[in-house]
Amino acid sequence: MSTTIGCPIPGASQPKPKQIDEDFGTICICAVRYCFGRQTYMPSLVQDFVCRNFKYLDDNELQVMVDDINFAERINQLGDERIDKPDWLKFRERINSELEKRKAEQNA
Repeated sequence: MSTTIGCPIPGASQPKPKQIDEDFGTICICAVRYCFGRQTYMPSLVQDFVCRNFKYLDDNELQVMVDDINFAERINQLGDERIDKPDWLKFRERINSELEKRKAEQNA
C-alpha cells in the first residue's frame, strides 16, 4: 500500500524493495538448511533474520523454506522436541502467513 505523508492510499501497491543481491534468497535458504538439527542460538538467529527480510525474498524462496521445514520435520531433524521444534513450527507459520498475505494482496 503506497503512502502520502505517512498515510496509506487504499488500493495502491508499494513498489517491491530493491533486491540486496541476486543470491540473497539462496544464501538465506542455505542458512536455514544449515540450522536444521542444531541445538544452539543459530536457528533462532537465522529465523529472525529471514523474517526481518521477507520483503527481499520471493514467493518461491519462501516456499522452498516451508518445504525444507516440512521435510526436516518428517525425518525428525528439527532439534529438541521441547526447545527447537516449536520455534521451527512457529517460523514455518510466519512464512506461510507472509505467503498468504502476498496472495491476498495480489487478488485485491
